[in-house]
Amino acid sequence: MTSSPADCLVSSYRQLSEGIVLETDLENIIFSFRGLPAETGTIIVSLPKGTNEKRCVEIVDNLGLIQQGIYKNSNCQF
Repeated sequence: MTSSPADCLVSSYRQLSEGIVLETDLENIIFSFRGLPAETGTIIVSLPKGTNEKRCVEIVDNLGLIQQGIYKNSNCQF
């Protein structure tokens, strides 16, 4: 995870808790100093143990739209 300007975050590296799986079609997940996403894409979060349910977040660049849903059939459903 990075920020622009780079010193906006305490550190530019974030580590997920053990067992959390993160998939995305974004090369990098970048937000501006105003909190707006720099790219449009989907982030999928799942836990490998216990449940097959996947959660998703879709972000839209420059507009700052962020939607959450359940990832089913290769789509983020809201």
